[in-house]
Parts: sequence; structure tokens; C-alpha cells
Amino acid sequence: MKKNIGEIIKELRIENKLTQKEFGDKFFLSSKTISNYENMDRMLDLEFITKVCEEFNLSLDYFTQGEKEKCDPHELMKSYKKEKCALYDKKNSVCLTRFAYDDIIISYGDYHILLKYAKDFNAKFLYTKETIKNGITYSGLIDNYGRITEFKDLVFGLTGSFEDAFNIFDTTFAFSKKTNKVHIVNAKGEILSEGYDRIYKVEPSNINFGPYVAINYSDKSYKQIQEFHILNYDGRMLNYQNTFDDFNNFRDVKISAFSDVNELCNAISEYGPAVTLLAPKEVFRVFDNTAKVFVEITKWADSIKDLSEKVNFADFKFILFMIYFKFVVNEKTNISQADYENKYKGSKIFEGVTINNRELKKYALIEFNSFLDYKMHFELD
Repeated sequence: MKKNIGEIIKELRIENKLTQKEFGDKFFLSSKTISNYENMDRMLDLEFITKVCEEFNLSLDYFTQGEKEKCDPHELMKSYKKEKCALYDKKNSVCLTRFAYDDIIISYGDYHILLKYAKDFNAKFLYTKETIKNGITYSGLIDNYGRITEFKDLVFGLTGSFEDAFNIFDTTFAFSKKTNKVHIVNAKGEILSEGYDRIYKVEPSNINFGPYVAINYSDKSYKQIQEFHILNYDGRMLNYQNTFDDFNNFRDVKISAFSDVNELCNAISEYGPAVTLLAPKEVFRVFDNTAKVFVEITKWADSIKDLSEKVNFADFKFILFMIYFKFVVNEKTNISQADYENKYKGSKIFEGVTINNRELKKYALIEFNSFLDYKMHFELD
């Protein structure tokens, strides 16, 4: 049911944690006047509504529609004023927040991170327990409707980069003040994994599917690694023996079992497509392996309920691009003309494979055939 303007004013005031007096003070009005507005005992004039829009960075449509419009996360950006930033929706030309934050980490999912730092905070010292506790003075979440959620025991934005962004399944890593450890958590504030001294994303990028490297150290200087694990986006530990040859390059961790393409495909089915980042490059030198992985990722995407809403196809395309990059740049990957004609050209790659989402299947075929065409051209060169 559509809300009246008084109900919208009240909702806006409560969302911003203001009393009627505090709200009225912003506009030189008494708490009694605000109460009358909220209860519709007094008509609101356009001048007052305009001032409210200016104060809270809203458009007049916010009042005429009676509800906030959901934003496309790909249309969001940071807008700056006097060294503070707000979350700005380019499509609807409206700010979702006031200019009250030192930084905002935007994701391609449903939730984004709002951050405030201590006055003399130096961002280069992020991700130590001292700066997490004292440097980050505020971290909250804002969704694509502009609704803000806060968790007093969790600190988000530990690296101050897109690495902290929520993934498409609305999880990321955060520091818990209760455990003094870093965990995989969801947007409801629920802890999904064990606690670690550090959690990092493997091969950081703007599209976040995971997986994560979770590390415990044996010393307070965080130099001697005691143990490390690979975590999925949902906090599950990947039960594979991994190789960690260079402790200074933990983002390049590989799982030797994924040299077997069937093992890799099983892992994709269970954990999702980002485990391809953990596969040794050698597995992609055989084009048949690349094709199998491509099909498995498409099957995984097809298994997600409401795919078109949850997984933006731009995100899905990025995962396919990761595979494409791995085999196209590798000169040892060969495709014969016979294989091209008999096994891959057209829709042959999905023969015998059930993909229920027709839009997904069409999209995947377009991508795969473009990969093939590029590869065949690459071979001719």
C-alpha cells in the first residue's frame, strides 16, 4: 500500500536515528510541528519538502512515489563534497546518503560499505587490529534501496579497497570485536567461518566471487604464517591440499588436485566458478579441458534460482573471461580444424547437456563461440 507523505517523513527520520526535536531543529521547526506533519494533522508545503530533499540528498520523486526505487549497483558511484563522499545513483540522479563518509566501497551486489575514519588516520596502515579498532570509527552497510544497517560488533572495509566489497551472494570478510578475529560474514551480520588473523581474496578484482585465503600467524608482527586455509564465499573450507610456494605471494595459491579437470569440474559444481582461479595453468593447455570447465560453469549458473536477478550477466561474463584469458594467451593450447568443426562450432558444446535457462544458454553460446573465433584467428596468426 502506498504510504502518505507523513509516513514517509517519519520513516526518514527514524532511518536517520533522529528524534522529532532533532529532525525539527534542522529546519527551525518545533517537535510539535514535526509530529503534526507525521500524523497528517497539518499539511506539508512544497518548501518544507524541498528542504528535506536537500538535507537528505533525495529527489522529489521519493515523496511522490511513496517508496525508494531500487538502484542498479552498476549505476552507483561515489560523489565528493568537502573531502566527504556520498553514494550517488547516476541513473536516477539522486544521492542515497548524505556527504558524511570518508569512503564508500561499492559492490556489484545488494550491499555496499560506508566508512568513517579517525581524524589522523593513515589508510596505508589498514588491516591491523589497532587500526581496525581505532582507525575505522564507523562501518555500516547500505543496500540498493538506500537503507542503512549497522552491526556494533563487526567492522567492514578492512583493506579499504574493492577487495572488501560484498560478492553477489552478499558475503564478505569482516573483523569481529567479540572474537578479535576476521571471519566470512553475510549482510545479516551472521558469522559463516572460523576466525583468522587475516582473510584476503585470491586474485582481487572488481567482480567478487571469492575464494579467500585465510591466515593465522604465529607472531604479533604478522610475518610468520602458522596456518592457512582456502575459504569459499559461503565460509566453507575447501578440503583440498594446496601448494603455497611463496608466502609473500599468497594470492597466487594453487590446488594441485585441480590439475585433473574432472576434479576441478566437481569443485565448480560444489563451490562455484571462482575455484578456477586455484587451478594450475597447465590444466587449460588442453582445449578439451577448457571446454569442460566452460560447460560446468554454465551448469552451475543454471542451478542458481532466479539467476537473472541474483547474478548479473556481466558478472557471469567476467568468470568466462577468466578462463578465456587463461587459454587464449597460452600458445601451447591447440585446436584442430576438425575439432573446431565437429566438437565445438555452433551449439555442439552443449549437446547432451541440459541448460534450463534459455537466456543463459544463448548468452553462454555467444561467449563461447566468440572465444573460439578469437582462438582460431590466434592460431592462424
